[in-house]
Amino acid sequence: MKKLIALLALVCVVLMPFSAMAEEKTAIEWAASEMLIADTDLTGDFYNIDEMGLKIWLPDELNAVEVTEEETASGVYAKLTDKEQTCVLTIYALHVDGMTLDQAYQNAVEGGMKEPEIVTINGLDAVTYEAEETNEGAIVLVDTNDNMIFFTFSPINDEGAKMIFYIIASSIMPLE
Repeated sequence: MKKLIALLALVCVVLMPFSAMAEEKTAIEWAASEMLIADTDLTGDFYNIDEMGLKIWLPDELNAVEVTEEETASGVYAKLTDKEQTCVLTIYALHVDGMTLDQAYQNAVEGGMKEPEIVTINGLDAVTYEAEETNEGAIVLVDTNDNMIFFTFSPINDEGAKMIFYIIASSIMPLE
């Protein structure tokens, strides 16, 4: 229990800028999460998302869930969940002609999202926010092909699940 409390405290210190409003973009780097993972029993691997030119670290406890044809048609690329199906990570992309990251940020602000912020994750510009109504955290990227790429995770009202989402979010990076 002490180790979990210490880990959560470290998460707050390392990732606090992730949700803080600032004039400069907050830089989120994988190296900070690597240190967190080393102090836990959390294991996982990086996976390439070739179609999006990205890679992401996923914990072993998340397993792929079948995506329906309807979900695929609405842009869902992948869904993962834990054994209890209480934590869900969804990755999807929507084609949006001419959408910029600033516009994605404005959409989050106007949509009433909690603490929207433009950040840099491993060199990639992104928008982060929380949707209290759906109990989700989100990372939004806009690629060079006018696609908005979303990584959503729920629930964010559970501190342990939220910590895992922050670790996953910090791992999003371009394919090498």
